[in-house]
Amino acid sequence: MLRRYHGKGVISVLTITRAAAEAIKRIVSSSSVPEGGLKISTTPEDEKSATLSLSVAGAPDEADRVVEERGSRVFVDQSAASYVEGKVLDAQIESGQLRFSLEEHGA
Repeated sequence: MLRRYHGKGVISVLTITRAAAEAIKRIVSSSSVPEGGLKISTTPEDEKSATLSLSVAGAPDEADRVVEERGSRVFVDQSAASYVEGKVLDAQIESGQLRFSLEEHGA
């Protein structure tokens, strides 16, 4: 279980698999900001839904929740926090492409 480090306390927010941690470390270390992390944010589609987006960021924004595990760093945008709360972040190679997935615990 990953922990978010934000403000006054440490609260569980996201579980990350070993495969996802390794993928995040590879992506970030080969970027222009190797000390950064993977940023999870949302892009609104309409009034009731949004798309999760991943990008590499040099540092978290002030309101981001920072998740650190197995040497990887994930910055969760405040707007994305409710979507990832209690979920499992995984990564796999499909048809030669790296794909991240977000699943319910125990799914």
